[in-house]
Amino acid sequence: MMRQNIIRIAIRRHLSTYQPPVAEITNIDKLWFTLRPEVRDEIKEYLRWRTEEDWRHIPLEEIKAAYFLSYGPCGSRSKGNQWNVGYTGMRMVFNLVLFGGAATAFYNRKQDKKLEEQLTSLV
Repeated sequence: MMRQNIIRIAIRRHLSTYQPPVAEITNIDKLWFTLRPEVRDEIKEYLRWRTEEDWRHIPLEEIKAAYFLSYGPCGSRSKGNQWNVGYTGMRMVFNLVLFGGAATAFYNRKQDKKLEEQLTSLV
């Protein structure tokens, strides 16, 4: 019975602690494009969390990985993240229709209130 409790505690402790993907972080520049998207997201989140701390306590491999994700060919400054004219144009059209509809609805509401006041004054 006691052995089962010890095993349960060990399993619970193992599941409650976070273990980062260390092997992927040390070779991130070579392995990045072969990793699954879930692992990529986990590495990004882990490095974002680690870089919020004091950088003197972060290992050099993690600093290099954070630099690679920020400035490398996979980060937000990569050449693959070019401005997409079609997507931006569609967003502009969508926003124009959305805000145009909202403006028309508010204008019609104001006109309806004026008409309602005129009708109540006639009665």
